[in-house]
Amino acid sequence: MTLRPPETSNKALISSTSGFVGEYEAEGILLTHAWSLTGASANAQRLDGPTSWSAFVVAFETSPFPREVGSALPNHSWIPEQLTWYLSVLFGKRFDNHGLFETIGMFNLPNLERVSAFCRNTLPHNSRKVRADYPTALNLAEVARIAPMISDAGLDAQVMRIWHTAAKFYTQALQTLEGDAEVAYLHLVTAIEVLTSLSKVETAELYDPTTLRHLAAIEATCPMAPRWRITSEIACWP
Repeated sequence: MTLRPPETSNKALISSTSGFVGEYEAEGILLTHAWSLTGASANAQRLDGPTSWSAFVVAFETSPFPREVGSALPNHSWIPEQLTWYLSVLFGKRFDNHGLFETIGMFNLPNLERVSAFCRNTLPHNSRKVRADYPTALNLAEVARIAPMISDAGLDAQVMRIWHTAAKFYTQALQTLEGDAEVAYLHLVTAIEVLTSLSKVETAELYDPTTLRHLAAIEATCPMAPRWRITSEIACWP
């Protein structure tokens, strides 16, 4: 009997400044709790406070890879990173990825630098209460609601690319809010801008009738009017 992990088995450590119950299990993936060691520090992490921290293990299976001379080893580190984006959007809470500690038959050390950081537990994305604007129960079983996104089962490729990008910037906003609120705001703006690419807005919807009348008056009276392209739908510089 060998104790070496199978090359198709992967495990990563992720965490949240909030608290959750339950777990999520589906074919090829398991998201469950990683319990802290006993002691004062462990109790402090379990309580709702500045040292609040919950750890989870995401275990997932990947396809076998060829063992050929010169072939590159697969890198599955993006999978737990992407999962934290999904979880942040689903629950409206901060999640961090600490990396794979078991992958392609090897063991790794997770990055625990963020674990020792204090958080403002009164902020909605850190607290152990359901967010008013994200009324999703803090139960890992709720991940089933986004199962198609995790498995990427026949979803539109363009929509998924937009979803990934927007979710990434949203997660970064929650992670950086307490350290740099201005940067977090820019991340949120970027996430919204990315999402707007999914909306097909007719140019006539961009301006109200009053604005269109003003633009028409400018075109009729302003000496610089030839520099404008103004129609009943849109006005812009050439």
